[in-house]
Amino acid sequence: MPVEPDAFVAAMSHHWQTTLRNVTSSSLEAVWHQMASTFNHQIATAGTPGGQRWKVLQPATGTGKSQGLAVYCAMLPPIAHPGVLIVTRLKSQADEIARTVNILAGEQVSVAYHGDTSIATEALIFCPVLVITHRAYEIGMDAINRGQPNVSNWSRYHAWGEGTRKLVVIDEALDIIEEAQIDLSQVKFVQAVIPFTVAEDHPAEMNAIATLEDILVRIARLTRDREKPERERVLALAMPNVFDMTPLRRALKDIRLDQRLLHRRDDEQNRKLRKHYDTILRDIQATLENWSWYAKKLGDHTMNTARLIVPDDINGAVILDATASSNLIYKLFDSRVDIVPVPSKARAYGNVTLHVSMGHAVGKSTMVKAAKEEGPRLVANLKATLGQHRKIPASINSRLATGTRLTVVTTGRTSIRRSSSDCHIGTRSGPRTPSWHCGAFKTPHG
Repeated sequence: MPVEPDAFVAAMSHHWQTTLRNVTSSSLEAVWHQMASTFNHQIATAGTPGGQRWKVLQPATGTGKSQGLAVYCAMLPPIAHPGVLIVTRLKSQADEIARTVNILAGEQVSVAYHGDTSIATEALIFCPVLVITHRAYEIGMDAINRGQPNVSNWSRYHAWGEGTRKLVVIDEALDIIEEAQIDLSQVKFVQAVIPFTVAEDHPAEMNAIATLEDILVRIARLTRDREKPERERVLALAMPNVFDMTPLRRALKDIRLDQRLLHRRDDEQNRKLRKHYDTILRDIQATLENWSWYAKKLGDHTMNTARLIVPDDINGAVILDATASSNLIYKLFDSRVDIVPVPSKARAYGNVTLHVSMGHAVGKSTMVKAAKEEGPRLVANLKATLGQHRKIPASINSRLATGTRLTVVTTGRTSIRRSSSDCHIGTRSGPRTPSWHCGAFKTPHG
């Protein structure tokens, strides 16, 4: 076997205690033994029907999943190396994992490949351990699913030596459902942003956008005078024959939107504006080429769609996901996914006290209106409950931050904000963050 599980547990225990200054336990060691055994099994079954099954390991946060993955990769034998592809959420995390593997191995066996690296794609085949981002992997899966493998580096990510990598490990769950939502204001904005000359060069794309605008206008007019609430419904509509927005999206990248919209040159704002309108065009295409449903959300009439981007014949991977037991996505793949039971008591929550506030609205629309009043109340309550010198993490929608009088301190993937009571608040705008209700705001599962 590639890495003997008992030897892995011994190496991980040493790393856990000596390098990370943590305390080990028999429960933690059981988790690490399970990790090594699962990785070994995936390598042994590569290229077989068993290797096409996905394995989900679900140890709790803080049990050493990412660190254990690095230790395992560092212990793989250089001769007959199986080849490993690691997929992580952020570029900074990819850099960190590759750096940790190399430090533990005592030589460079791992590289991170993303938009900020300069390594040639032709050289990836010679890297024993390759680390990429979730987005790169999702784009590759989508390209395979669309029958367009050449538009991504999918084959280069998996190539190793004279064959393919035998172990793919995905750190945290992927966004394997691509969602799209379009409302009338977004369509009108993107029409106004596109210069006349660009629009003239792309008549088919502009016609498709106009068709979608017409549909949304008709829906708005039909529902305007109704007294009963609008319900979500599946739409059966005639769509244009041409709806590929790729040429228009490419043309939009050459336009200085900062100068066009803000009347000044600002590279960072230009990047944000370009990304914003590119996402709208992407969602317009997704809405036109897939089935759609109507929903009225926050007063806007929207068309929505979603699709699975995982190809049917893709090779399996090992997913490290602490929230797997509550993630309904895996139920879509119940015939192809094995959720591995986690050893018990790897982490204990005996010292956790939950403070739950009930009986009032905490939705985004309500809180946007009430943030200025509720923000100071939240800070005062925390200050009275915790005292002057304690700090806690919390998560609120980014649109509500102004109501708490916070200043931004950026630390990696999350914006940390400090209030007058020294309470640290991290804002998130993502729609899928699981949360508890805490006062008028939301805090993530700990």
